[in-house]
Amino acid sequence: MLVEVTHVAYSDETHHNVGQFKGIGVLTTAIDQAIAASAEASTILAAAGVTELKWEKIRTAKDRQAAIRIVEWLFGKLDCLRVDVLTWDIEDPRHKVDRRDDVANLHRMFHHLMNNVLRRYPSGCTWRLHPDEQDSFDWERTHDFLDGAATKSGFYQNADRLTFRLRFEKDFRVIQIVPSRSHTEPLIQVADIFAGMAAFSRTHIATFRRWEKQQSGQTHLFETEEHTFSRGEREKCAVLSDFRHRCRNCALPVSLNSTDGLQTRDPRVALNFWHYEPQRQTDKAPTRPPRLKM
Repeated sequence: MLVEVTHVAYSDETHHNVGQFKGIGVLTTAIDQAIAASAEASTILAAAGVTELKWEKIRTAKDRQAAIRIVEWLFGKLDCLRVDVLTWDIEDPRHKVDRRDDVANLHRMFHHLMNNVLRRYPSGCTWRLHPDEQDSFDWERTHDFLDGAATKSGFYQNADRLTFRLRFEKDFRVIQIVPSRSHTEPLIQVADIFAGMAAFSRTHIATFRRWEKQQSGQTHLFETEEHTFSRGEREKCAVLSDFRHRCRNCALPVSLNSTDGLQTRDPRVALNFWHYEPQRQTDKAPTRPPRLKM
């Protein structure tokens, strides 16, 4: 019997191959809301003259204005859309290991994120996932991993693998994973903007603080010259600043300076930034097997 999909998730990763901080963003909603939201986001981007909005490509006023309009639009949709972003630091004790397998680790982080997000929806929801097809995932492997990952549930530690698979399907019911092109899926672009902003807020927190001081005219008296920012840094800092002000105006519990990057104090909020911290001493990233000597 064909099972009807009731909910969808759009995801994108950021900084997989570069930088200290990595991230994955996911936008989730009911499928009827997704259809309407996709059309609205597409209209905003078209009006801004942007064919594809990507965080890393924000280097002009046009890109900045498009990103701010998308952020403003999302704030008006938090009653029906949810955005979750997971970031992690490859210099922390979990990730700073020899022969770290970044692709396998990305799969694990995707599981951590989806396991956290999907549990916030009613158990009867059925899901279709739309990740950016350019991501570094092996999606067949990820589908299997998602099925098996529910074995982490403390409620079913003594069950066999078949029970786990059935339980996962019952709890989350991921029907399809459909890698999609971001330029044809505006909601993937929305996920990218928030994932990129979260990683940027951690990688460039010092840059943002200097930019803020210059904007407010509070540069230290003993600083003999102003810091020079790249075009990308200036435009991205402006988007992050606008986002921060919107959070304050809406009383959303999202921290920035006190946490050295975007972080939501209450994960139940529909705009959730989660920075992964090692859970225990044995919490280590997966590694590649050593090369055989010839």
